[in-house]
Amino acid sequence: MSAASISLVNFGIHSFALALLGWVIVRIVIRDALRRSHAAFLAVLFSLIGAFDIGFWPFPYAAEKAPVWTAVHQTLESNWRVVVTPSVSESPMSPIAVQAPPAWKMDDVIKAARWLYWVIAGVLLLRLLIQSCRMQWWAWRLRYLKQHEIEALPEVAPLGRLRVVESDATPCVAGWFPPVIALPASAFGSLSPQEWRWILRHEAEHLRRADTVAALIQGIIRALLWWNPFVHALIECHARATEEVCDAAALNDVQESEAYSDFLLGWAAKPSFQPACVMPIASSVPARRLKARLIALMEARGVRKRIGAFFVLACLIGVLALPMLVASLGITTAAAQEPVPAKEKADNGELITRIFRVPPEIATQARLAKEWLQQRGVAFPEGALAVANRATSQLIVKNTQTQLDKVAAVVAEASTILPQVYVSGRIIVANQFYGEHGGTLSSQQLRDVLHLVSSTKGLDLMSTPAVTMKLGTQAVMEMLYEGPPGESRKFAGTSIELEVQPKANGRVEATIKPSFGTRHGEIMLNLEDGKNVDWHSVTILGSEARAQVESGETLVAHLPVGKRCVTTLITLRALRPDGQFATGGFGEKINLMAKAQPAPDKSSANNFDAKAKEADKANAAMDANMEAKRVYLSVKVLDAKQPEDVGASFDLLMAGALGTPASGAAPPAPPMGVVKRPDLYTVQGVFTDPQFQVVIRALSQKEGMTMSTLKSASVKSGEFQDFTIPEAHDGGRVIVAPQIGADGSTLELTIRILSASATTASHALRTSITVWDGQTVVVGGLVKEDGTVNHSRLFFITAQIIDPSGKTQDKPASK
Repeated sequence: MSAASISLVNFGIHSFALALLGWVIVRIVIRDALRRSHAAFLAVLFSLIGAFDIGFWPFPYAAEKAPVWTAVHQTLESNWRVVVTPSVSESPMSPIAVQAPPAWKMDDVIKAARWLYWVIAGVLLLRLLIQSCRMQWWAWRLRYLKQHEIEALPEVAPLGRLRVVESDATPCVAGWFPPVIALPASAFGSLSPQEWRWILRHEAEHLRRADTVAALIQGIIRALLWWNPFVHALIECHARATEEVCDAAALNDVQESEAYSDFLLGWAAKPSFQPACVMPIASSVPARRLKARLIALMEARGVRKRIGAFFVLACLIGVLALPMLVASLGITTAAAQEPVPAKEKADNGELITRIFRVPPEIATQARLAKEWLQQRGVAFPEGALAVANRATSQLIVKNTQTQLDKVAAVVAEASTILPQVYVSGRIIVANQFYGEHGGTLSSQQLRDVLHLVSSTKGLDLMSTPAVTMKLGTQAVMEMLYEGPPGESRKFAGTSIELEVQPKANGRVEATIKPSFGTRHGEIMLNLEDGKNVDWHSVTILGSEARAQVESGETLVAHLPVGKRCVTTLITLRALRPDGQFATGGFGEKINLMAKAQPAPDKSSANNFDAKAKEADKANAAMDANMEAKRVYLSVKVLDAKQPEDVGASFDLLMAGALGTPASGAAPPAPPMGVVKRPDLYTVQGVFTDPQFQVVIRALSQKEGMTMSTLKSASVKSGEFQDFTIPEAHDGGRVIVAPQIGADGSTLELTIRILSASATTASHALRTSITVWDGQTVVVGGLVKEDGTVNHSRLFFITAQIIDPSGKTQDKPASK
């Protein structure tokens, strides 16, 4: 049998087994009606979804961590083959009997059964659709209650859901958009208050449980699994249990079972409207359902009000355990366990044209597509060619089938990347060192250190500019005032060299080299000191630390400067292209495309030249468009006045927005540490657009906040824009120079922030940072300390790539 036939047969086996197990549990194990109704519905649902999940998706989802599960699931792999080898006598004297080919094949039978299955399922689904539409139309046409009818009701009833049937019918719940209670007009004036209470409570319980919606879902599953008798039995179990639950709600613990039973028998003898999604209070069809209800009433069976936490836990365990048990059932052969590799067909040398979709970054790298593929092991015989269409992110290749298969493998590998590295740092100048030189701190340990530092007087805490870098590259984070050209590499401030190399098991080897400008190696120099420093007295001191770290860990480096201890803390986190932190750490493989597979285009099989001309034309237009692209810059300034004792909460708010991605899977980042001295702005981090919106809303609602939006502007790549800071924020300038990356999706921002005074370096910043299109860089710091009040200032700088018409481009794809 083919893999498709095996998958279909196994789907039927798994569906049958799941329904059988569910029916046994509902009929034998569970006695309470409320629990039976929930368990039966769950079993019906899982007979379809569970069987489909087992049969057509990889299970379990982490097979490399639990190889024994892979053996359990071995019959379900779609790429298995079943090879039948006839036995042949080894004796040279015995003739080989030639058997006639069979009149039919198993695959043909299964194919015919598949057609039969879908024909019957299609007819049943169409029938259900027609019945449902008729019933909904009938429910919509029912009239509302008149005033005398409302007054006839004995108690408060859901009047908004009550409707009246003019013809003789049975009280019922009908429809799902929304469901309503249909009452026969003949019932008004003929029922006692007690009987009205029974009807209204019974049908209101159907409304509360949304039983008509459950009936519709079960009708769809019944149509798809029409061949499974245990699915039909489970649906009947659910219907019986549901009516018992509603009967219990009608009686409301009052001992009226005998009278209520007679009441139900009276309605069961009357005609009722019973298409799909209608719940009559009593019906004689099927008779066994009514009989089961009456027996339950006579035996006065109790019904739970709540299903209970233990029952929910048991259901969850069953949902996880039963598929694992059922997955061991199915059709398998020894040949399927170790597939026999098919012999590769000899390449006849025919040149075929195929089009491969690739991420925009790959299309940009492969400007010379033929050379790019040759470097990766693809051979090009005479007449074979390749071209990249960067506008449509395609590789158009004319080559032999064997080489095209290699191209597919190259494209798949190139479309999978590792995360980038988001680096942030803190520098502590104190009378002691924190952590161990060359050691690492976990996120919680870093929080503990920062909490201790924030509550200790007599020390300085600084934040370094945050940078985003690729694995295997180097970066430099600087906050310095450079000396005159005649002085060889002297500066006041800080320079930190960083190198990150990928390692196994989701770790990286990080090397940091912090360097500090000092006066004679005894006193650290800050940016303001650089204005008047004697450069002959400047000595550069540095240290080096190296360790393997995981995402979220912090590397520690120590350096004594005179009597002071300088601790450098560098935190590294794995960052995805969409700006979210990678939950799988630095080893997470990110597929830039949902499916990086060749997409054959039959119309272009012998038309490579035409496709190549189209690509050249599109690339030329794209290059011209790239030249015409601009960067839209917007800047917001926020001043915050807060008591000194709540400053930490301000830091935590910023850190929570920076560290918590939309998926909620990555742990929050530690506090970014707004600089604790009023002399320097630093880069606090990078926001995605959703994070930025959350932070802006949160900050705008806090007391003591003053926000201004500067006039936006668009500039060409490589040019700068000078923004004027309003006098309400002490004046000054923000200078931003964006550079669009070669991939068309990243931006390198050079940012300068200058205070209004030209005679001091206070609150000066110059840094470069790489961000994705549409992200926001956050720059901030402590402006001044006024007694017990901290005055902080934040700049939110957003950069977006736009085309000449002003439209933004699509963001880079991610896994």
